[in-house]
Amino acid sequence: MELLSQHRPSSISLQMSTPTKLMRKLSHSKIIGHHLPHLLSKGDTPIISASCLEKGGGTGADASDAQDGQDPAPQMKRIEKDLKSRLRRLPGGKYLGLIFALLTSLTMSLMTLVVKSMPQYHAFSLVLWRLQGVLLPSIVLLGYFGGRSGKSTAFEGVLSARWKILALLVGRGVFGCSADLFQYCSLKYLSLSDSAVISFSTPIFVTFVAYFLLGEKLGIVPILTGVISLVGVVIISRPPMLTGEESFDTDILIGNALALGCMAMGTLTFVVLRMLASVHFSLTTFSCGFIGSLEALLLCSVANTFEIPHGLHDWILVLTIAFMYFVGQTFLTLALQLEDAGPVALVRSCDVIFAYVWQYLFLNVVPDLFSITGGLIVISGVVITACRKFLLELPPQDWRRTKFGFLLR
Repeated sequence: MELLSQHRPSSISLQMSTPTKLMRKLSHSKIIGHHLPHLLSKGDTPIISASCLEKGGGTGADASDAQDGQDPAPQMKRIEKDLKSRLRRLPGGKYLGLIFALLTSLTMSLMTLVVKSMPQYHAFSLVLWRLQGVLLPSIVLLGYFGGRSGKSTAFEGVLSARWKILALLVGRGVFGCSADLFQYCSLKYLSLSDSAVISFSTPIFVTFVAYFLLGEKLGIVPILTGVISLVGVVIISRPPMLTGEESFDTDILIGNALALGCMAMGTLTFVVLRMLASVHFSLTTFSCGFIGSLEALLLCSVANTFEIPHGLHDWILVLTIAFMYFVGQTFLTLALQLEDAGPVALVRSCDVIFAYVWQYLFLNVVPDLFSITGGLIVISGVVITACRKFLLELPPQDWRRTKFGFLLR
């Protein structure tokens, strides 16, 4: 107290509105600021820390509470960034994202080949088995992220949200399951390559739906690629004016209609996923597996098509379908984490190339001129769309965006 009376600065007013302002003023005095941490202590525990006073903060308890209540999201981002940098330092790490995208195409195309080799089972049962490959792992992920202590959980902002988020989650599951159903049904009428070509044209038509539902820009190039892709689909349908036949092949028409249904449902799935960008991935994955399984199980019950795999061989094939679907989704997630969406979509066009190779090697199906021509036309539209997406993600001053700017119109 004697020290305080001898060195009382005139600028200090004792009529402070809050103790925090008083402590901040006292800390500015040279002598008092030096002895303040010792004077304002009770026993060996400081009431107010010196670092807290220097930064103008509150008490030590308040600071610790603020630190405990921090959102761990920035820390998770730093961990993810560190993981990406480590992966890129591996041999060939610069192209690791594209390698994962190629592995996705390889895995998904092999899975479709296995489905094509099981014509004795209905598409409803095949889709139900496939969805278990994403449902069961998503339950584990949802239990981990949803049960975490703290503010950042898988259910953050969803349980208290309006009906819109819940409706979108249901729509994600319904549209995704319906896309699989249409694709597997089309395999009953079309070759592996023709079904893959039409189903894989989804990225082209996402632009049109996003224009109406999300308000995204629609240019001349997306319209032209959409028209070009439709021309390719028409060629694959083998119209009589090209084949010289009297009428359309009924099986091909049914198969094309089913494949177009897969493309439409896939387009809606992509748009819904864009709307759910703020929702944790474990919850969207769970909705895909859970809602899709309910839809497939309901259709199996109504159509009386549910079957248990017969024999060890069929069980191995069913488990292979589920496992490949899980692995393919994992590879795709890693590819999108390490690379931009444009290059990933471009590499994913290899699905069609693999489909041509597998049907020739394992199914002894040689594609005819109509299949090859239509496939090349549709793939050209997909490639243009992927390149346009890649250019849009580049900085405005990038030389590639300047040189190929005509694709951005």
